[in-house]
Amino acid sequence: MRTVAQGYVELEGTAMTFLGETGPGPFYLPPTVWFCTPKQRSVDGFLVTDEYGSCTVDPQKAEIIAPLFNRQQHWYRAIHPGETVYILGQLTTLSRHYTDTDKRQATLHLLADWKKDHVEMLHRFDKNGNGKIDQHELMVARQAAEVVVDNNHDHEYRQSASHIVEQTTDGRPFIISSIPPDKLLKRYSFWMVAHIVTWLALSVLALLLG
Repeated sequence: MRTVAQGYVELEGTAMTFLGETGPGPFYLPPTVWFCTPKQRSVDGFLVTDEYGSCTVDPQKAEIIAPLFNRQQHWYRAIHPGETVYILGQLTTLSRHYTDTDKRQATLHLLADWKKDHVEMLHRFDKNGNGKIDQHELMVARQAAEVVVDNNHDHEYRQSASHIVEQTTDGRPFIISSIPPDKLLKRYSFWMVAHIVTWLALSVLALLLG
């Protein structure tokens, strides 16, 4: 989730349970990350992961679009671990904001640690071989330290506890779907056409009867 901006976002990833969650789903099915029956609905969060990392999803108050299942004469909808999910919602980073000052201090601290090993500093950054680190070489060393700091921050940023997707604060839709968007589009397009045809038929019938 590293490339996702804050605010109202669209995400696609793999639904996962939290580490250590092994309990069965409804009706003794394998674990689910979300399920709904006429009398019960999941309220616990789950994880969504992609190649960049993970975020927590709070499904409360979301419109959930999931397949309908039947087991032991019980009807229910469910999203299982490993399924791809598509989400529209409000993404918030819970960790504190990483400022330019934080980055500068972390870079200087790392550079100071490197300077303690003079031999290693010369080996890595003394490109002209004069046995000293000149200003240009020091600038190169600082740039290398910034890259390490950025990579370390990206790793922390990707941790699942750092991000949460939940209901929006401005009334925009909060949707979680385990049905691919192209199939959803076909489904809603079909029903839209069906409603239009029905409305036209009823209108014509009303005119004839009138």
